[in-house]
Formats: sequence, C-alpha cells, structure tokens
Amino acid sequence: MNTKVIGVLFLICSVACAADTGYVDDASRGAPYDFRGLALGMTLSQFKHAKAPIAGAGAKLVCETPLNADEAARHLIRCAWTESGPDGRIRKSPLVLGDVLTRNYAFIFSASGGKREMRLREIDIVGPVDARGRIFRRLMDRFGEPCQPYVDDNNMVAIWSNAVSRIVLRSSVVDGKVRVRFTLRTGSAPDCSV
Repeated sequence: MNTKVIGVLFLICSVACAADTGYVDDASRGAPYDFRGLALGMTLSQFKHAKAPIAGAGAKLVCETPLNADEAARHLIRCAWTESGPDGRIRKSPLVLGDVLTRNYAFIFSASGGKREMRLREIDIVGPVDARGRIFRRLMDRFGEPCQPYVDDNNMVAIWSNAVSRIVLRSSVVDGKVRVRFTLRTGSAPDCSV
C-alpha cells in the first residue's frame, strides 16, 4: 500500500472518528486502553474471569512463566487461550484483531511497586502485514487519531498514548508482519515518541 493511499485512509478515518468522541474522550482522561474489554492494569484474577476475545468456543486459558531468562527474571506471566486442533494437538486459539485472525499473541502480566498482585502490563499481537491498513482503521475507529503516525512504502508506525497507557502499531513489508503492542505506562504524560 503506497503512502498516498495510507494518507487518504488516514484522512477519511480522522474525519469519521471525530464524530464519535465517547471512548476517545474517556481514554484521553486517563482510562487504560483495552483490547476487546481486557483493560491494561486489570488483575490476573479479573482476567481469568473475563470474556475471551477469541474466535470459536471451547478454548482454555493457559498462563505460564516465560522460557527466556530476561522475562523470568522480571517475574512475567504470559497468557493465551488454547484449543485442540483437527489433528488433536493443542494449539493457540485464534484471536480476532480487527477482521484478522492470528495465533501470534500474548497477554503479559507482572507485579510492580513491591506489590504481589499480577496486573496486565502488555498485550502483544502480531498479524500479517497485508492487514495493516485494516488493523490501523480499526484502531482509529476505537481510539481516535494517533498522536504519531509515520508511513512510507515499506513501513508504518502509529502511536496512541494517554497518561496511563500506550498503543504502538508497527509494520514492515520486509518482515511481513504488523505488530500491535498495548502497554501500561508508568509516566504521567502521553508519550508519542517512537
């Protein structure tokens, strides 16, 4: 998708989103961003009882400590939903990102500030690069205009930020992926830096 097409889409979405200020105003006041009702900052216990944002039924939530040393040292827990595949093997249940199904995602929890309670700190979702325009439009519909858009023929970066949370959409034609990362912030002002 070339720069002019993305620019036109960005302009169209900006005008359309300006009419719907309900959630955008709430987010700008400091409510944490959420993905399909799963809000950054929610406890692991709340998360386990929330509605799963997945396609299909019969999925089971699995939370585990990460395998890499850095994440283990930071006491992170990764959660995802699993299901039995047609061959009987357990696999991740597909998550719906806009109108795209992906099995490449994680909901990441950690404790901070000397507290034991695990809270949702990050949502990391990866999809195919050819869906970046559709995913971008869905994020615009939900969260309004990004504070930091950048687009060229091969790359796209868009950032939404408020006082307590941040969303970064990053894609590259070279690696063939679009990544959307929701993070809980510790600062007090929106951060639109790349």
